Amino acid sequence: MDWLLFIKLVLFKLKHRGSQLWIKELLLIVKAIRHYPRCRLLLFGLGWDTFLWIDINKNGRTVFLEDDKGWFEKITQQAPNAEAYLIDYPHNITQWKTLLDKPRELELKLPEEVTRTSWDVIVVDAPAGYRIVEEQAGRMSSIYMASKLIKKGGDVFVHDCTRELERAYAERYLGEENFICEIKGRALLRQYRGS
Repeated sequence: MDWLLFIKLVLFKLKHRGSQLWIKELLLIVKAIRHYPRCRLLLFGLGWDTFLWIDINKNGRTVFLEDDKGWFEKITQQAPNAEAYLIDYPHNITQWKTLLDKPRELELKLPEEVTRTSWDVIVVDAPAGYRIVEEQAGRMSSIYMASKLIKKGGDVFVHDCTRELERAYAERYLGEENFICEIKGRALLRQYRGS
């Protein structure tokens, strides 16, 4: 075990209690990032962990995609060097069952800087999607786009797979045959291999 990294993660968790990922979930993602000397890391969602991902992947490229304008402005003001893009999700969470088998409708309009890159590691932890309400986006398009943007053999992590939507879309678009492992914490983080 890399004790320095472990201590860094513990200190991060103590400072940012609002972080959704537990230490064992963070360690699993960090292990995948460190597998690549110059990791191309894509994260759906900005958060207090933005600084942590930039630091851990300092020899690689780290890109964030965020849909909440207020949150985007808050985090990018604190991390002005973060490569982050404000994006829009075209569907709300209530449509998830009808969109499951309609991949063309799940496409996101993303910057070329994102779509022309073959990503080594992708973390899906946005949009929030914790309430089934008309105005809230779900992670349908995030998971679908992760399946398209990940390089063959890369690693995709989907958080909150205890929820029916995340599990259904991960199984449909990342493939149960590509499932590697899961970490049970407050939520459920699942790892898939890119195909």
